Amino acid sequence: MALSPEEIAGRTFTTVLRGYRQEEVQAFLAAVAEEVRARDRALAARSGPAAEDVVAALAEAARAIQEARRQAEAEREAARRAVAEAEAQVAQARAALEALRARQAAVERALAEVREALERAGAVAEGWARVQAGAAEALERGAAWLEALRRPVEAGRVVAWPDRREAREV
Repeated sequence: MALSPEEIAGRTFTTVLRGYRQEEVQAFLAAVAEEVRARDRALAARSGPAAEDVVAALAEAARAIQEARRQAEAEREAARRAVAEAEAQVAQARAALEALRARQAAVERALAEVREALERAGAVAEGWARVQAGAAEALERGAAWLEALRRPVEAGRVVAWPDRREAREV
């Protein structure tokens, strides 16, 4: 319990038959009160500017702590934004990679179709070459047949065609 010098000096006690002398008690209490006052004044004089310095230092420390918190929050928010941007870039890169993979698959399918078309074109070209060879052979046979027909006709003989492959003189 903290007592002020005034409380010490003004304290009274009940009087009893075999108690202390009231004047001596009052004098002692006054002396103690004066001693407490002197000590308080000495403390105030000795710690006055130092206490103000401590209070100012504490206030400055509180401001520094508040500024550090503000900066930390700003840096945390900047880091959150950077992470969000990085995640967005990763998502874009993944989408671009997926698009490239889809494009590559499409190109591979197109190349397979082109190869298949080239194979079919080669088969068609081989067939066409056979048709041309057959046509050339047929033309030669037809020319020979016509030549065989022309000779008897020019000679005035009648020609019969029993099997239509060879012309014969009658």
